[in-house]
This record gives sequence, C-alpha cells and structure tokens, in this order.
Amino acid sequence: MASWTQFDVGWDQLHDEGTEGAHHARIARFLREHEVHAVVAGGIGPGMIRMLDSMGIDLWYQASGDAKQAALVVLDPDLPSDDQGSGEQPSSGQANPVN
Repeated sequence: MASWTQFDVGWDQLHDEGTEGAHHARIARFLREHEVHAVVAGGIGPGMIRMLDSMGIDLWYQASGDAKQAALVVLDPDLPSDDQGSGEQPSSGQANPVN
C-alpha cells in the first residue's frame, strides 16, 4: 500500500555538515524508521544509489516537477500528468527504475 506523508528533514543543509557517510547513515535511519520501500528522486549521487540498492529500496530516478505527483506517476504511469490539479508537470515517462 502506498501513502504520502511529508517531513521537513533539512537534508539540503545537513548534507554539508559532517561526512558523506554520516549523511547517508542519517538517511538510512530515516528510511528504515518510516519503512520506505521506494524512492523517487530527481538527482542522486552514486554513493546514495549504492546505499539504497544495498537496503533493497527501489529507486526511480530522473523525476521532476511536483514530488507527490511524480511519485503517483511512478505508481500509475497511466495517470494524467496533472491529475491533482497542482499546475506542475511531473516527470511522466521520465522517472526510470534504477534497480
């Protein structure tokens, strides 16, 4: 079952505080705590890709636009691009599975 919850995690700021390994560990803890099974991302580095793969988390890469809408398009590729009326175009057809 898929669900949507938004968290203010501040990873953009935390990314530059400490080592890359510490940043990845912080994200891994969050993903485990929230039982995340798939990630939809627009940009992600090779280290994070390896980490998600080692955790068995599916990664859909090169998404764009509204985050929730991009995730919904991955779940249902036949969904119209602007189904929620957000006015932003998600990556319909552009989010590619990595693993």
